[in-house]
Amino acid sequence: MVAVTTLRIYNKDSVVSGALPPSWGGLTQLQNVDLHGNALTGSLPAAWSGMTALKEVYLDSNQLSGPLPAAWSDMPALETLMAAYNKLSGALPPEWGAMKKLQLMDLSDNALSGTLPDAWSAMSALVTLTVSANDLSGPLPASWATMPALQYAMVFGNAFCGCVPAEWTKKAQLQVMADASMTASDCATANACETNPPTPTPTATPEVRRSSGPNLTPLWCVLGVVCGLLIFGGVVLAIVMYRRRLCKLSAEKKGVEEDTREPFSSKADSTV
Repeated sequence: MVAVTTLRIYNKDSVVSGALPPSWGGLTQLQNVDLHGNALTGSLPAAWSGMTALKEVYLDSNQLSGPLPAAWSDMPALETLMAAYNKLSGALPPEWGAMKKLQLMDLSDNALSGTLPDAWSAMSALVTLTVSANDLSGPLPASWATMPALQYAMVFGNAFCGCVPAEWTKKAQLQVMADASMTASDCATANACETNPPTPTPTATPEVRRSSGPNLTPLWCVLGVVCGLLIFGGVVLAIVMYRRRLCKLSAEKKGVEEDTREPFSSKADSTV
């Protein structure tokens, strides 16, 4: 049985798509994986931590997303990790500080967030670290100056605060590429880090206001006119009814008076 040690899929005329198979984690003899420049999607399989002989991983220039698997810290032989130009997100796993043989790591041009872990200062073999063009924030850890092999640190294009630590600048072999705001003479004040989160302002109880929508005023006007007409109509009707009643009473009274005069007239006519 032949053990597979190298897996390379790259063709400038035809790209490979789909997700990374978690089952590859069972390839314990695999040493090199080169899948850069394809159209791979999905996340980085945590199961790949089973590739204990893996030395080089090239996954840059794909469409991979999701977090960096903390389990990859179990790859004891990993020396090169290239995952730039993807859509990876989430925090940098502190567990990766256990990668004692990692020499080159490029995570630039992703959507990684959070701070730089102090635990990464334990990467004793790391020579080049690139995390530029992400959404990382916070201060640069002074403890990273203790990395004995670190020579290049590309951290520009993020939202770091404060200055490049003095411990970094005193390290003669270390070349740092950072934003100008972190190397300016006033970086300590102009780019200061917030030591305490701002105290939230108490939210005032919202004032209850009567609605003044554009349709309410015409409605009230219409209701007022209608009510006025109803009242006026009621008054007119009451006056008419009252007059009719007066006329009726007057007619009845007149009839009674005529009836009372008729008997006397008949009696006077009978005496001849």
